[in-house]
Amino acid sequence: MMRVMAAVRFRSWTVGWLAAWVVVGGSELTLGRLAPTAWVHPAVLFALVLVAASLCVVTSGLVVLRAWRSGVAEAAALGTFFMSVSLLPLAHGLTVPGIIYGPNTATAAAVYWAVPVGSLLMWPTFFPRRRWANRVMTAWRPLVLAALAAQTVLFAAVLARPDWLPAPPAGTAVAALAVAPIVAFCGLLSFRHLRLGWLARSKGPLAVSVSAVFLAASNLVFVARGPWTPAFWLAHGLDATGVLAGTVIAAATYRRSGTAALLMAPIDAITPLRAIEVGLDPLVGRFVADLERKDPITRNHVVRTAHMAAAVAEELRLSFDQVRVVALGGLLHDIGKLQVPDHILNKAGALEPAEYEIVKRHPVDGERLVLGAPALADLAPVIRGHHERVDGRGYPDGRAGGDIPIGARIVAACDAYDAIANTRQYRAGAGQEKALTVLAEHTGTQWDYRVVAAVTRVVRARAGAFDDDAFTDVGHDHQIGDQPAWCGCAEALPAKLAVAS
Repeated sequence: MMRVMAAVRFRSWTVGWLAAWVVVGGSELTLGRLAPTAWVHPAVLFALVLVAASLCVVTSGLVVLRAWRSGVAEAAALGTFFMSVSLLPLAHGLTVPGIIYGPNTATAAAVYWAVPVGSLLMWPTFFPRRRWANRVMTAWRPLVLAALAAQTVLFAAVLARPDWLPAPPAGTAVAALAVAPIVAFCGLLSFRHLRLGWLARSKGPLAVSVSAVFLAASNLVFVARGPWTPAFWLAHGLDATGVLAGTVIAAATYRRSGTAALLMAPIDAITPLRAIEVGLDPLVGRFVADLERKDPITRNHVVRTAHMAAAVAEELRLSFDQVRVVALGGLLHDIGKLQVPDHILNKAGALEPAEYEIVKRHPVDGERLVLGAPALADLAPVIRGHHERVDGRGYPDGRAGGDIPIGARIVAACDAYDAIANTRQYRAGAGQEKALTVLAEHTGTQWDYRVVAAVTRVVRARAGAFDDDAFTDVGHDHQIGDQPAWCGCAEALPAKLAVAS
């Protein structure tokens, strides 16, 4: 029933998104065929653009500032994009002929080049599975500063020499061809945020998606007969509305604080889990904060597990909704350990059989915690089932094969990979190859073969992305042996790696 409702909701979002394209794009193209409204004085345009663009610059700066403080790479790239489509249109307003400047090309050129210039830092976010994109977004802070500096220099250059920047002649076939890539980019940006909104169950990214539609439609003004047509005025309204709405909503949507920001910081430059956190239920932040206080080592482990689980879910081509459930399920799979007494959780060395039985209750305890939050109830099967085995010898229910939810099978394999590959409180990490070897040896008994194959592909395609070094900024430094010796998957470890659990 929940899946049916989710499918209906996604279709309604998609229909609304397509309707926005038809309405605003169609209006711009239709009004562009009408005659110019020559009775409007250029001073009106000058004043309107000066006010609107200045507000857009301020709100775009707010997005960048929030992203900088909270360490959200994609929000910083989005803010930089919005800054370009605010600052250069401000130059467009200042160079309106007849006020400060005479006839010039800058008035049109500044608008035309705003999206191409602003898009440069957004492109890596469209290719999250590429190493080059991950490297770019990992080093996002200096790139954002460089992009903002370049936009400022371009803005000043346009004002200093208003005739050096070219623009396509309005109403020509050349203009239509020149605008096509801009509309295509805005379409990609819009669809990406439609998807992010769906993954995060948040209307914030959906609003940003619609703002990108407005920006795409505003650039269709170059297909119009010329300046001062009704399409010319509509384009200005679409541009200002799109940027203002997009920046204000983005600033609110990507706002974070406290432990949630620390939790997501290592993942923000790597998709897709950052999308989940865009609309993260406040209860998730509370749960993770509790886990942080009780056992930081486990907190770091669940971050890495969630990161990998989300990537594996995408590799298996699961639906948007399933990716969300798997990612959040991976993030919260060990939340039941909040119920484990501290003297067991913090025990150095092997656990006694009775203590291990208490630890083994954490899938059921975790299920109970999320079922208490209606917004997270769909994560319960993943959390309860992440220690089941495909041969039926797991716990708590002894389910086997396809009876184990696919999300639980994914999290189980990713959980084990992380426990083997990375350094834990009770032993040094065995590394990527050893972890993959162990998973392969126990495929068909402990882990699902399709899931293990997907884990292998993802790990090899994103070398280093799931290692300790990829998460060095979580803010903790622990010595081997000073924490409890259990990981929940020791039964699959070779004798040299296994720790009684």
